[in-house]
Amino acid sequence: MKDESPGLRKGAMIHHIALACDDVERQTQFYTSLGFKELSRHHDDSGLRSVWLDCHPTILMLERADHTGKKKSRPFHDKEAGFHLLAFAIDADAADAWRDFLEERELLAGESGFTLYAFDAERNRIAFSSYPDQLRRRPESPDSNLRPLPDPRS
Repeated sequence: MKDESPGLRKGAMIHHIALACDDVERQTQFYTSLGFKELSRHHDDSGLRSVWLDCHPTILMLERADHTGKKKSRPFHDKEAGFHLLAFAIDADAADAWRDFLEERELLAGESGFTLYAFDAERNRIAFSSYPDQLRRRPESPDSNLRPLPDPRS
């Protein structure tokens, strides 16, 4: 057995992320509403198997789950093993536009100094992060029902 791995390509990035979905079509509608472009659809004898979305240079593969209906057992801050968060890169200067976009759709779940948090159509935790640049923060409004989340560096 070799002591070293064969290594990754120089400057390797994540090639794709596969997310098992109870409803691939509903998840596709959700992610395309965020601006992701559909690359391809894949079918099998049971119908729609997956939809691939462009998250340049990564591909987000929305895959039909084999066992649907599994409920998330705990809130996201009680980390269970497995999927915890899918974070997308945004420019810090775009934070207000992203906040408005997420709030209009009642998706914004909180924020830290670098990241806006939300949930997708199947309650998977997603985020929009400008790290290492701090998000521009707007003043807290008295009727805000959002609670700041801990700084990801702590």
